[in-house]
Amino acid sequence: MAQNHRHLDWNDLRCVLAVAEHGGLAAAARALGVNHTTVLRRVNAFEEAQGLRLSIGCRVDIC
Repeated sequence: MAQNHRHLDWNDLRCVLAVAEHGGLAAAARALGVNHTTVLRRVNAFEEAQGLRLSIGCRVDIC
């Protein structure tokens, strides 16, 4: 059985975990000490690398 190995960037995963722990992009960004666009970019990169789409429940105007 062939396995599909996908690159896992630990910094991307750290941002995904922070979003889950803190309830949104803005809160995750504050906790990590980065801009919310950095968190969004890393979450998008994680989704792309893993071939999935996460539901982060964030409205664009409040993140």
